[in-house]
Amino acid sequence: MIVIKNLYKKFGDKQVLNGIDLEIQEFKTTVILGLSGAGKSTIIKHIVKLLIPDSGEILIDGVNIVTADDKKLLKLRKHLGYLFQSGALFDSKNVFDNIAFALQEHTNMTKQQIKNRVIELIELVNLKPDEVINLFPDELSGGLKKRIGLA
Repeated sequence: MIVIKNLYKKFGDKQVLNGIDLEIQEFKTTVILGLSGAGKSTIIKHIVKLLIPDSGEILIDGVNIVTADDKKLLKLRKHLGYLFQSGALFDSKNVFDNIAFALQEHTNMTKQQIKNRVIELIELVNLKPDEVINLFPDELSGGLKKRIGLA
């Protein structure tokens, strides 16, 4: 599903990725393990094209995302998930609006379908919708922010 070939990335004088080759197979769990600053997050940010490599290729389902246009990239991103360490929630939106955001932007779901899906997603992360749905990120613990980010 994801193939990384000869990936290089440098920030200033620091070479972070130095010829990385990696294959992440569909339906397999892959762990990227290393010390702080070793490049784990940098690899993930390249896979979702938050960063552009200095050189190398990143193929997702055979499409080189380094050179892919925005339309192809958007189509691929719909099948990828990225959970930020901090949760990356919108501070100005409550739990419902944070979870509903992508559904409102990228689907043709009705308001009722979105509401039902948000409730389902909250339940999938073992939370009670009526207890958290109206809370804002600053009212959530770190663990709850992670769960809402996952939802």
